[in-house]
Parts: sequence; structure tokens; C-alpha cells
Amino acid sequence: MKLAVNGKVVSVPCPQGGSQEAYSTEETRIGTWVDGKPLYRKVCVFDSLSVAPVSEPVGNYSNVTGMDGIDFLLSCWAIGKHSSGAYDAGGAWFPCAVVDGQLKLAQSYSRSSTVFNGLSVTAEYTKNAENA
Repeated sequence: MKLAVNGKVVSVPCPQGGSQEAYSTEETRIGTWVDGKPLYRKVCVFDSLSVAPVSEPVGNYSNVTGMDGIDFLLSCWAIGKHSSGAYDAGGAWFPCAVVDGQLKLAQSYSRSSTVFNGLSVTAEYTKNAENA
């Protein structure tokens, strides 16, 4: 597997059967979607981010800065360390949505916004024609 660390891509050995896919904070073209549009992957890393609860209307979910111009969201997952020190990961904890091309994120276990002291969001998507 390849990871971007401090602006450099490094190779990390994968367990047997593991993926050799690249994950980067730079937008990376990873293939072509069934409709012929380029498919991209990007990881956004935040030192601290307040994430709205899923009980809010989708339009009020927290913006994921750096993830805009999205046409179709294929997948989205997050790993976060909240202020209690516990880690949460996956789509069940962090529902995602796209509103007017902007990726938005919520958290599903609290009725109020939660501050994460370290949050990584990975998305795979196609882009709007004007952003491709």
C-alpha cells in the first residue's frame, strides 16, 4: 500500500491479500466509473473538527473542506479520535452526503456536535463537469 506522509509517498507492506491502492491528501485518479467519468480518491486530514450530529438536516452536516465539486459519491469513510480519546471509524459512525457538490459529514452517536482531535476522511467520487 502507498501512503502520503508529509508530502512524500511511501510504500507500506500489505498483509497477504492486502490492497496496493494509493491513499493521498492529493486528489488521485483511481479509475473510470460505469458512466465513463473519471473516478477520484482523496483523503482529508484534520487536526481538529467539530462534526454535526446526524439528527441535523443533511444541509447542516459539517463541510469537509477540500472536498467540493463532487457529482457522485461512490464511497466515504472516516476515522476520528474524539475528545474522550476513543477512536471511531467507518460509515456507520460518520454518515456522508453531497449537497450542491460539497461533501458533508455527520456523526451518528451524539445529539450535539462533537469535536474530533484528529479526523481522516476518505472519499471516492466523480466530479461535476465544470470541476473535472
